[in-house]
Amino acid sequence: MRTETWPTAVVERLLSELPGLSAQIVARLARDVPSFQMLPDDVLQMEIRPAVDENLTMVFQALRDSSEFSLEHLGDPLRRVMYRVEENLSFADVLQAYFIGSRMAWDWVLEHANPDDRVALHGLVAPMTKQMERMFVTAARVYFEEQEQLHSEVGQARRDLAAALLAGEAAEELETPAGVRVAEGYVVCAWHVARPSPPGTVRSTLVRRRRVRGAFDDKFDTTVLTVLDERGGTALVPTVPEHAGDVVATLRGFLDELTGIVGGPVVAAAAVAPSVGEVPDAAREAREVLRVALLLERPPEVYVLDDLVLEVQLARPGVANDRLVQRLAPLRSRHELLTTLRAVIEAKDNRRKAASALHVHPNTLAYRLRRIAEVTGLDPADSEGMRVLSAALTAHDLRDATSSG
Repeated sequence: MRTETWPTAVVERLLSELPGLSAQIVARLARDVPSFQMLPDDVLQMEIRPAVDENLTMVFQALRDSSEFSLEHLGDPLRRVMYRVEENLSFADVLQAYFIGSRMAWDWVLEHANPDDRVALHGLVAPMTKQMERMFVTAARVYFEEQEQLHSEVGQARRDLAAALLAGEAAEELETPAGVRVAEGYVVCAWHVARPSPPGTVRSTLVRRRRVRGAFDDKFDTTVLTVLDERGGTALVPTVPEHAGDVVATLRGFLDELTGIVGGPVVAAAAVAPSVGEVPDAAREAREVLRVALLLERPPEVYVLDDLVLEVQLARPGVANDRLVQRLAPLRSRHELLTTLRAVIEAKDNRRKAASALHVHPNTLAYRLRRIAEVTGLDPADSEGMRVLSAALTAHDLRDATSSG
């Protein structure tokens, strides 16, 4: 018997007995593959089994006819299976299912081939291997394409819900994606990557966003709603009012992990929304605290309003704010005096520490502080004078940062 004509009789017999073989394969999948173990019998018999039949038919007809099956058609059965199993189907399960089916089909061929056919089987190894290669490559492509689509759809539904909550839409009017419910309240976290890594040093934006969402979900063991952009985003962590403090503490502990994912130091701010209706106000508060922290170049941390309450107030425009900034006008042309004031404030009025930071003699520092008192009318040696000077310097820095940004 010639090698090229060998498959005809055996394959025709296999195709005629395919229902029995596919039933055995499905039974094996239900026993050995985790994703299929969870499926009810009617789904296994009415949807998975026809997919097995279809795959086997295409592969063995191609072997019989020395042709190649359509890769697009080969992917159709897997798409239908993935639609049923959804996100519970891992790539390892896909490969295991295909290997089980291929091995059982090959065992069937060996079992039903006569002695002459067995000699000719050597000629079938190369085309069979080629068909299996095309089958596994197609399965991998379809799996990842479908997973991408699934994650895209789920992610979009979650983003839409987050946007609706941030916009203040009524809870009873919200559309919730599968597996997500509207919580009693939320901690709103706004965050920003202060210095992102250069292009090419971190993964693609899509991968980073997916990792960020997954990391938030894992950290809080729930669905965290996120709206992300290139340099940061907003996360809504479900909570109840009495546990909001714990959520903020967890966010602070989560910052290093988030920094590792996004590839740069993260500055964040959090605010509590005790109810769904208060989410927009909490978001505005968190964004304002974050804005001020970034303007003042505060170190990476999760800030709340109490951490920067004076600074947030000083960032708001008004006549009093203008007057406060004006108190430092005489120092704007005297860089050494402005630098000295900043050093003393940062040293918490420790003159020796401030002089060391400025690399000047303590007498030079004392002289400069006297000059500050003379030109501003506010004495840094006086507690009230230093309080006003400190507030004025913060207002000045915020004004400068805003105008230069």
